[in-house]
Amino acid sequence: MRFTMLIPAAALYLLLFIMSISAPTSALPHSRFSHTIRSLQPQYVHPTFHLLPRSWRRAQPVEKRTTRLHRRGLPGAVYICTRENFRGDCAWTMPDNKCHIPGTGDNSPESVGPDPGGYCILWEKATCSGNQIATLRFPGLATQVPDFGGIRCYADSKNNNTMNANGTIINNGALAGNGILAPGQKDVDPRLSGGVGSLESKRLKEVLAEFDKDGFKEGMIGLKKGHYY
Repeated sequence: MRFTMLIPAAALYLLLFIMSISAPTSALPHSRFSHTIRSLQPQYVHPTFHLLPRSWRRAQPVEKRTTRLHRRGLPGAVYICTRENFRGDCAWTMPDNKCHIPGTGDNSPESVGPDPGGYCILWEKATCSGNQIATLRFPGLATQVPDFGGIRCYADSKNNNTMNANGTIINNGALAGNGILAPGQKDVDPRLSGGVGSLESKRLKEVLAEFDKDGFKEGMIGLKKGHYY
């Protein structure tokens, strides 16, 4: 009895299955991977992302900032950098009264800055002759450096000494010599206070020699603040 009741039910399910296969339809197949734009989950974006520099957002190599600055030493030392605001490749030049030729192309100076205690003159020609383009003092030019052919840097003079544009030292109105060294002083430069070979340094060495004779070799500590022996 129970078996005969299952036969009509099975036949009914079979009939419905055949009808579902053979029934015509105009609907396009719907892939389980298809979706609308609204169904997409919003991607997380850091709230400060728009505040970051553009160079951080691009997947491109960013130029690394260089910090190859030399320690500032003698008065009038000058820094010359290949990028504005004293960035890029920087070189340190002492105030040696010599004519220096600037770089060209990517090595052209974009910022020039003498230290306190000196100045630089930008010249038209590479021989530091012709017209004087500009005279730079601290802090110099961080941007908009004019074109020039040569640069010559000096330390400020002391004891009423001055210097003309040709690099001649004038002492109280009288010529005291040309170049970085005064006549008769081939190994010293009185304008470089405390520099190696300066008159002040020689005097301090004599004082240190007296300390050595007395056996107080550590007496040099604190002898003069800011002076290196």
